[in-house]
Order: sequence, then C-alpha cells, then structure tokens
Amino acid sequence: MLKQYLSIKEEYPDTILFYRMGDFYEMFFEDAQVASRVLEITLTSRNKKDESPVPMCGVPHRAVSGYIARMIDHGYKVAVCDQVEDPATAKGLVKRDVVRVITPGMILDEAFLDKRSNNFVLAMFLGICPFLGVSAKLSTATRMGGAVTFVMLVSSISAWGINWLLTRFEIEFLRLICYIAVIASAVQLVEMFVKKFSPALFRSLGIFLPLITTNCAILGLALFQTAKEYDFLQSIVYSLGAGTGFTLALMLMAGLRQQLELARLPSISQGAAMSLMLAGLLSLAFMGFAGLGGSHG
Repeated sequence: MLKQYLSIKEEYPDTILFYRMGDFYEMFFEDAQVASRVLEITLTSRNKKDESPVPMCGVPHRAVSGYIARMIDHGYKVAVCDQVEDPATAKGLVKRDVVRVITPGMILDEAFLDKRSNNFVLAMFLGICPFLGVSAKLSTATRMGGAVTFVMLVSSISAWGINWLLTRFEIEFLRLICYIAVIASAVQLVEMFVKKFSPALFRSLGIFLPLITTNCAILGLALFQTAKEYDFLQSIVYSLGAGTGFTLALMLMAGLRQQLELARLPSISQGAAMSLMLAGLLSLAFMGFAGLGGSHG
C-alpha cells in the first residue's frame, strides 16, 4: 500500500496528498506532520514496532471538505486520491488515483471558498438579480451600488442591535424573521429618500430598487456578521466593505457591457448570453484572488 502511495505522491510532490483508505483520507510521512499541525489532529504512526515508523494521520471522508478548506486557507495545495474501483470486487490492492487537485489560487468548489474575504457577488454569488439587471449602464450601476451600500449599512447596524436583544432574552430563533423585516424596512426608507431627493434616480432605478428587498446579499451580510460574532464597529466596517465590493462588481460589469456595445459580436452571443459569460469570467477572476496572501505559517 505504501508503494502505491509513494508512486502517486511522486506525481504530485508539491501537494498534500489525501489518500483514501476505507472511510478515511490518510496522510503519511511529511504530509502527515504538516496536516496534523494545520488541522490540529492527532499524529500517529504506521508500523510502530519498526525502527523507523511512518508518521500518519487521517480525517473522515464525510467531513473532508472542511479539512481541505483549512489546508487551502493556510496556502497549501491538496491532491485528493480516491479509490477508482470497488473494493469488494478488487483483486489485491484497490486501484487509486488523484481525482482532483485544489489550489488556493483556483478554487472552483464553493465548499472551499473563504467567505471571510471574497466578493459577495462574484465569489459567493449573492445579489445576482440586481447585478445582472442594473449593470447595463455605468451611471445606473454606480447609483444602485450606493443604494445597496446604504441598505447594507442600515441592515448591519439593525441586525447587530436585534441580535444583541434576542440573545439577551434567549429568543435567537426569531433572528431570521427579524432580519428580513429590518431589510424590508430599510429598503422602504431608501425608496422614500430617493423618491423625494432624486426623482431622476428613482425613475432610472425603476423596479430594481424594490429588488433590494429580495437581494440575498443583504440577508447574507446580516447572517454572516452574526455567525462571526462581530462587535458593533466590526459590523459597520464589514457592511461598508461588502457594499463597496458589491458596487465594484456592478461597476466592472457595467463598464465591460458598455465597451461591448461598440464591439461587433455574433448575434447568438449578444444580450443576456454575453452578460452571463462576462459574469462567469469576472467570477473566475475574483476566485483567483483567494490565493493571494496565503502562507504556510
């Protein structure tokens, strides 16, 4: 078995090899020492009676996504080696092969995304409706981004206060419905403000302003800051950062769409098709930023 492990490891020397054995993924030698330290799991050894026992550690296969995410978060590449034949019918050693390699710079599985640092729209896919609907013009996208940022700020402050109150009276089960009510109220506040002080902006936003009510990025912001147990100041900074990121995504998309209006494109790729392709490319670009700044510390 170790010969098979070592031959596969030779093909992926710069990765931490998760080697499937039954209901666990095992790591051996230096990989085990690194993984046990990063994942904070027990380091044991194979062939303990030998003069040079082999270091090893393992994680349950059902929970492997969380462990891989932690390795990625620390800047390591992970190669997942699975059993490629049925152990019940295999003759001798079960065949194994690497089925995927996951790196910090190119994460395509949402289970491995670091939701603490990625863009709400382009990496977490929240707020897609207004992102696609209001990104045709740069001026409209900028205004929509400002409206969303303001709603995020109001919702974040309100969510912090609501969570504090619900926790104090031990009625946290009302958290979700309270957050939804606050978001709807905040949108109504913005709508009244915009209608009174900027009728032109109100007309240009049209149906998309009420869309903020169903914008999952707003609800996601409230839920994320609660789950991370942010204090009041951290919640404000988080909401402003999320709103800025949302606005940046809208402006990037709007700028590209305006430039493409001047390009000669095949009819099949115009309109919604091109918008979706642009969104996908921007999403891949922002996912790539997840690997920047990673370390092996």
